[in-house]
Amino acid sequence: MYHVKRLLFFKLFLIALVLLGLGIWFSPGSVRESLLRLVFNVPPSMELKVDGRVAAVYLPDQIDTQRQFPLVIALHGYQSSPIENDYLFDLMEPRHELGYILMTPKGLVDRKGNRYWRAIPDCCNYELYDNDDVGFLKKLIRKAIEDLPVDPSHIILFGFSNGSYMGYRLLCEPNSQITHFVSFAGLGPENLDECETVAKATHIFHFHGLADERVRYNGDRHDASSVKDMMEFWARINQCSEELQQINGAIDLNHAIEGNETDLWQWSCDQAALKLYRMNGVGHVAWLNQAPLRLLWPEISASTSPPPAYNATKP
Repeated sequence: MYHVKRLLFFKLFLIALVLLGLGIWFSPGSVRESLLRLVFNVPPSMELKVDGRVAAVYLPDQIDTQRQFPLVIALHGYQSSPIENDYLFDLMEPRHELGYILMTPKGLVDRKGNRYWRAIPDCCNYELYDNDDVGFLKKLIRKAIEDLPVDPSHIILFGFSNGSYMGYRLLCEPNSQITHFVSFAGLGPENLDECETVAKATHIFHFHGLADERVRYNGDRHDASSVKDMMEFWARINQCSEELQQINGAIDLNHAIEGNETDLWQWSCDQAALKLYRMNGVGHVAWLNQAPLRLLWPEISASTSPPPAYNATKP
């Protein structure tokens, strides 16, 4: 009888866990995030307020107002949140070791309870709201530079999926203060001609799964530029050589796939770095072996601020 009761208790416990997981996942954005904060024990943060919206700010342990620190702005994907973004890419913990300030703004919530960024028509303002996410993020970056000990030569944007779309949109806005962009599984505006008149040289590190069916590498079925078109565009802005170079030997970035699945391609550029990580067999979500900022930090921290804006009318 005791064994029967123990088995019944175990089954009820498993059912409760499943129901809790489903409840968290399908709850409206703000409710799910409150539950996730408890589950993942998210540390307390500072807050920056702009236009009635709030962004959390996490300082490194070794913060010192007598020096300046790189600023990392992390943009989550559609239906997601900063907490889930951190779970996927380990953005919060490395700030102590690498010495950066992390800022995690949140997209607004649509009628379906999903957070989104109003980036480009392809993604992900499906309810056709007229909120100004571009203006909000630009003001937020300016406020962070004014209020925090931020190094303006290292304003690093990190975007996943809808957050990556939003990042490329910001790079196509005038007076962008972003100096480095780390992009995962996103695409850029379809009309890059409009972007060329305002885009400035930016260090770009783009990661994309070749098996991604949600945001396709070749731009198929998207009102957006393909990865190839985007890289060619930024090679022109960053004044890179036309010859694309593949770094010898594939590397192992994804622990869900056996072996070295990622090819690294780069350009030789005069203005700012341009690198492409093509992940073979990887879908929309990449389960990485290490935090991408740890992987890229030696190059990010050593790089200088890009020069003034590129002028497409000059020879």
